[in-house]
Amino acid sequence: KIVDHDGFFEYSNIAAINNMDITTPQVTIYPNPFNTSPSLKLEMDEKDNGELFIMDMLGNVISQEKIVLSKGINQITLSMFNTLKQGNYVVRLNTSTNNRQIKLTKL
Repeated sequence: KIVDHDGFFEYSNIAAINNMDITTPQVTIYPNPFNTSPSLKLEMDEKDNGELFIMDMLGNVISQEKIVLSKGINQITLSMFNTLKQGNYVVRLNTSTNNRQIKLTKL
């Protein structure tokens, strides 16, 4: 509903969105919580370039890495966690079609 200063109003057009054709790649990180390097696993419909960010809980980027993802199942060892202190972190994966964030805990 849109209302003018003089009180005149009209309703906006309704637009339907069908997102049933959009597929989101399944991304898992295991083990979580972890002591040693966790692994990121995801399945891609096609080859793509991506960027992997490790952030603290304040959003500060601790590590950034460009990655090449192949069609099918990809498994990436997150060895950069070996040097980090215990605590909570966020892994962010950006591709050309999707952005995912997953919270991780290092014991």
